[in-house]
Amino acid sequence: MHVRLSALGEFRLDGATGARLPTRGKLVVLLTCLARRSPSAVRREELAALLWGDRPEALARQSLRHALLRLRRALGDDVLRVTADDACLASGRFELDVALFEAAVQAGRAADAVALWRGDFLEGLEHAGGEALGVWLDAEREGLRRKLAFALEQLVADAETHADWESGVRLTERWVQVRPLDESAHVRRLQLLALAGRLPDALAEHARLLHWFREELGIEPGSALVRIGAELERRALPDAGAAPLTPVMIGRGAAFDALVAGWRAAQGGTGAALLVEGAEGTGRTRLLQEFQAWHRTDAPGAVSLHTGATGSDEPESTARDLFAGLRSAGGLSGAADAALAEVSALVPGIRDRFPHLPEADGSAEARQPAIVDVLRDVAAEQPVLVAVDDLHLADPMSSRLLLGLAARVPPGVLLLLTATPADLDALGIELPVAPLRRVPLRPLDVADLEAFLDSMVPVAALHRR
Repeated sequence: MHVRLSALGEFRLDGATGARLPTRGKLVVLLTCLARRSPSAVRREELAALLWGDRPEALARQSLRHALLRLRRALGDDVLRVTADDACLASGRFELDVALFEAAVQAGRAADAVALWRGDFLEGLEHAGGEALGVWLDAEREGLRRKLAFALEQLVADAETHADWESGVRLTERWVQVRPLDESAHVRRLQLLALAGRLPDALAEHARLLHWFREELGIEPGSALVRIGAELERRALPDAGAAPLTPVMIGRGAAFDALVAGWRAAQGGTGAALLVEGAEGTGRTRLLQEFQAWHRTDAPGAVSLHTGATGSDEPESTARDLFAGLRSAGGLSGAADAALAEVSALVPGIRDRFPHLPEADGSAEARQPAIVDVLRDVAAEQPVLVAVDDLHLADPMSSRLLLGLAARVPPGVLLLLTATPADLDALGIELPVAPLRRVPLRPLDVADLEAFLDSMVPVAALHRR
């Protein structure tokens, strides 16, 4: 038996035995839950609570027993294994579209993932069970929507790279439908509408968004959404050519995707370290700023530590600026006193919070592991972004500390550095530092430069070229 189970959108079964299997109601949810967890088993208590949690325990167990019996008769004992404690589906007998979708996203096959999406997970079946089912479905749907948004964002970046503005507009329409509160999606859509020559549509869409956020949701729009509106209005003025607008980010879709993937890894409990490399004028700082704006919208509760190195020779000056935000971070109370004491030498506010801390050793050898340990404990509660622009301008002690952190980046932390390769070589900073991953910024090509110019001033295509 090989059956394809489609749970994205309206439930559907395809396969030789499909007529014998359920197509609606509680049995559909039960079958999908087992397929979602296959080949792992699901405990009976969990299944009973999911679908019959509003009934007395004895009646819930009885209902589950009858439902499993019906499924086993349809599937056979070799496909559905049921014990006194749990139940599970045999591996390889069912093909679940949700699993195919997630595998495509994970593998970077964004177009395949988007093609598999027909709607929300188990659409229309939220009332098939009790409160537990609603909680489970909400969590599953939110996680899958985030993955779909990530795939759409990759396709939008690809469309921008090829200056295919209309495709980008269509993709952002789906993106904002999936994540209506994601302001970065709305900003990208407005930028692409303008690049596609649809400035009136962009202005009308922006006005509708402001009204929706302020009047219907009671939320003040973020600075990026307000700023793009001002730029669109300036562009609509007859003398817009006299006042160039802030250019949109062009030709950096792949690099931006790498940063987002690093953050997703941190959210998933893995540490990641990225070094954005590019010569002066290639947009390292702009890329970092755009990512931080996206990050503030995507993860408003996350801990964000960031600074730009200034070229000061004062020992640990960059590190002091960078980690100053740790003084108010959650999770510090779970860190060891010895580690907190070492970090408090960089961040005096930590000792204000924890006056009982012992004296710090004060050496660089003690400071390095202490930073790693404290960040690990903070990230155990909320993922952490650590971003430093212009690493090559950092003082030597801060550079060594940051590269040491890159070599031992804790779970739940994304370390993001930018630098010029030539300056790193001149300073004798040795790379690569495993597991630090390099993200090079290539020069813009002619099409990129045309799009870059067109985002600032309205120039006819012939003159742009």
